[in-house]
Amino acid sequence: MKEQFETLDEAEIVKRAKDGDEKAFEMIIKKYQNRVANLIFKIIGDSSVVEDLTQDVFLRVIESLRDYKFGSALYTWIYRITVNICIDEIRKRQRSRTYSLSDVLNQNPKVEPAHSPVEKTVERKELREIIENAISKLPLEYKTAIILREFEDLPYEEIAKILKVSVGTVKSRIFRARKLLAEHLKEYREILK
Repeated sequence: MKEQFETLDEAEIVKRAKDGDEKAFEMIIKKYQNRVANLIFKIIGDSSVVEDLTQDVFLRVIESLRDYKFGSALYTWIYRITVNICIDEIRKRQRSRTYSLSDVLNQNPKVEPAHSPVEKTVERKELREIIENAISKLPLEYKTAIILREFEDLPYEEIAKILKVSVGTVKSRIFRARKLLAEHLKEYREILK
């Protein structure tokens, strides 16, 4: 039976999952779980909620699978659900906004030029944190578009389907996100070279 599942195409697996086949649904989870978790972390930036939100995504997939019409790739459909759950989480957090010590400390980080390999490793880590911090400050629609493009390496058309907007809107959001990021990161221009 296991070999039979491995030879099925995704459409057949989805049909079986829609019919209540638990093994088919497990295959869908196994295939997309890591990608969904990575996307959640990139959008939310908080590893403490990734597991819970990933479970929320797949619960919603289970609940909504009967509505999946094969109009877009399964990957696109699951990512749309993931983005929507992330948007809900961000909105929930904004209603009860608190600032941690790390938020305050990251407002004005200073990075000295590195000389040793260890210092360079530390500098790269700090640089990554600076970039992640800048991305986290972007408006949600820009942040989501830039993450899907730059980190998930999705084509504009796929991003448009996930976000339910036109390709032109996606390009505009990515352009604006890059412009805002450049502005946030201008004081770190020397490090970024």
